[in-house]
Amino acid sequence: MKFSAPFFSFLGLASAACHHNTHLYSRQSNPTSYSYYGPNGPLNWGSLSPDYAVCNSGTEQSPIALKTSSAKPGCERLRFHGPTNGSGTLENSKDTLQVTSPDVSLVVASANGALPGSPDPRKLTLAQFHFHTPSEHFIDGMNKPLEVHFVFQDEQSRLTVVGILIDYATKKTSPPSTFLENVFANVDQVTEDGMTAPTMELNYSEIAGLLQGPIMQYAGSLTTPPCSEGVSWNVASELLYVSQQTYAKVKNIMRYNARFIQGTQEEVDAGAAY
Repeated sequence: MKFSAPFFSFLGLASAACHHNTHLYSRQSNPTSYSYYGPNGPLNWGSLSPDYAVCNSGTEQSPIALKTSSAKPGCERLRFHGPTNGSGTLENSKDTLQVTSPDVSLVVASANGALPGSPDPRKLTLAQFHFHTPSEHFIDGMNKPLEVHFVFQDEQSRLTVVGILIDYATKKTSPPSTFLENVFANVDQVTEDGMTAPTMELNYSEIAGLLQGPIMQYAGSLTTPPCSEGVSWNVASELLYVSQQTYAKVKNIMRYNARFIQGTQEEVDAGAAY
């Protein structure tokens, strides 16, 4: 692939230094309405439409409660590629804030990062990334104010999602993520469904560097209807940080859009493919 911007490549190869088919769809393209509240909320998603039945009947549903004790070195499993001065479009897609951004890809570096039966290695292209508040996954019994999902798709429409939990930036934790602050720089321009605005410059090296650390993997699903299974999940142990001022603006737009926990790490490990 030809990249029009200076390109950051995180190869992440293992070295001495690093000791169900599903289809991607527009998040708002299905006419059946679902919600995070009331009669159309998560407990009833499976009965809203035959297309959503797996939301209730599925056996590999997401999100789950994860444990860092199960984490593996991300540098042995994933290779993240993205521009250092990339661009993006921030969109209010009714139930989330979503970003489309060109020239970003993920390569599975080993069978440990691939779905069962999938070719190895395989390259996936970023379809979009979006946000949930509060975080949908729990890590060691704790959730965080926000979570970002980078959704990648290969040529056979198989999905791999990279999830990163996001906490408040404080003097005791870490300064705000430049990547996140640039994503949300124009969030005041997308207060209503369908509104779009450009992001500021996106440097994906921040994300790639974070994925060099431990990641937790499991076979799961989309966390919104139709809750399709066969999704390869990779959740980072390390966090991103956002300023409380920026988070307040994001929260005011998205409100609450997190699905409740569907299982635990122990349940996944009992029949783990990884």
